[in-house]
Amino acid sequence: WRWLTTAVVFLLSYVMVRFYHKVSKYPKGPLPFPVVGNLLALGSTNELYKKAEEWARQYGDPITLWMGEKPMVVLNTQKVVKEAFVEKRHEFAGRFSTKMAELQRQGNNNIVMEDYNPTWKALRKVALTAVRKYAVSDSLENLCCEVVDAYVDSLKEGSNIVDSKAPFLYMLYNIIGMSVYGTKFDKESPELAKLKEFNQEFLESAPNGLPSDIVPWLGVLYRGREKKMEILFREFFEVLDVLYKRAAKTYVPGKLDNFTHSMLAARDEAIEQEKKRRSVLDRSQHGSDHHGHFWSGFGHFIGGATVALPDDDKEAGDTRKDLSKVNL
Repeated sequence: WRWLTTAVVFLLSYVMVRFYHKVSKYPKGPLPFPVVGNLLALGSTNELYKKAEEWARQYGDPITLWMGEKPMVVLNTQKVVKEAFVEKRHEFAGRFSTKMAELQRQGNNNIVMEDYNPTWKALRKVALTAVRKYAVSDSLENLCCEVVDAYVDSLKEGSNIVDSKAPFLYMLYNIIGMSVYGTKFDKESPELAKLKEFNQEFLESAPNGLPSDIVPWLGVLYRGREKKMEILFREFFEVLDVLYKRAAKTYVPGKLDNFTHSMLAARDEAIEQEKKRRSVLDRSQHGSDHHGHFWSGFGHFIGGATVALPDDDKEAGDTRKDLSKVNL
């Protein structure tokens, strides 16, 4: 027993020394523990960003959170985020694989969750071309004005007390639907109901991702939640597929009525160019049927992406200033 006890103590000491030596190489943060890291401290909150801001005030920015034995460096202020993603963008360009990323890719290539590689560069080139094609038209501006004006006209004259959340979401879904897929949702539309259900279920079940994203073996303990997300994403992409195919059927070269048309035009243009040079676009089989999934998913992301500005006025002002300088 003495030898066994000595061996166990030695093994535990080695694990702890090795773990905390690794911890010392990263920016400061809340004290982690071997195996579980900071998971115990994070288990009581669904608003991770608020907890991260609190720790940043205590330990400085950036901070390191340990998800099990995996370190995650969290950037909190506009200055540090700009340094990482603008000045040192190539060092921070990669994506590590997670369960949530796999669900969003659905077995296909995805510009949002793809790692920094030749495929991502090719997809980015096509996406930027599509954005430029769509941005030169007044379609989105006119659409936003039309949707907002319709809501304002529906209000009663005089002072009104309204619940702005539901109308805002309805306007947002219609702007996304019309601009990306050329589809206008009625309030009783089954497709709109499914999109709302997905949004609500996602925010309730996995607002910060899935447990297995950070510690793979947690996927076994939380299998029910993981299975629920698998079904939810599959149904979500089925809806997007229907919207995409409907928009693709109306595509005529030279006529860009929505963002899907712009993506198809950019894809055709890129394939034509790259055929002459036999580039990565040919090797990644852009002409295959799977591109429909990618365009649908990416189009939805572009249409639905929003920027959460900081509460601090100076931070928000600096962020707006940087966003205004972005040149696609």
